Amino acid sequence: REHAEGVVPPLTFSLITGGHSNLTYRVVDQAGTKWVLRRPPLGHILVGAHDVAREHRLMSALASTQVAVPPIVGLCQNPTVNGADFYVMKFVEGHVLRFADEATDAIADDSMDSLATNLIDGLAAIHEVDLEAVGLADLGKREAYVARQLRTWLRQFSSMTARDLPVITEVHDHLTATIPEQRTATLVHGDYRLDNCLVTGAGEVAAVLDW
Repeated sequence: REHAEGVVPPLTFSLITGGHSNLTYRVVDQAGTKWVLRRPPLGHILVGAHDVAREHRLMSALASTQVAVPPIVGLCQNPTVNGADFYVMKFVEGHVLRFADEATDAIADDSMDSLATNLIDGLAAIHEVDLEAVGLADLGKREAYVARQLRTWLRQFSSMTARDLPVITEVHDHLTATIPEQRTATLVHGDYRLDNCLVTGAGEVAAVLDW
């Protein structure tokens, strides 16, 4: 009530399943208005892997661009509220498509081609973002992007298991030795795919999620 307009308490919360990086909840008030709340998972989390404040910053900055993101309501970093950072965004209607039957049920046959084109256009819109113009120029280091990603993935994998799997290190070393020359630096999503987007029945990308 203090930070968002038109809230009619009490609120109800229900877990939206499917995501793995953070917990996502549907929030509904007594007037039927819906929001979405994102917070880190409970228990042990990987350092840097569940940064909801970073998600909030990204989507807030992208609101003025051609990238489809949900309208942001606010960020809370007071741990006394629910034990962790969290942010709230407006609920966007759309389908999350993970399987072929879900796609055929939700998307009209004559809209499938449009969906494929719109997904590609959505990715291009992310890469075209002017980082300076939207205030994201300091989001991260720009040099040696691929090498840093490979180091991060190896570190995260090693922290998730105690199993001895030399093939993982071998693959890391091979990829590191064959990194192509980096020419430009731009914004990347990191996990851009169909089921990290909300899509309409007409094949439009209503929102890109899971930043």
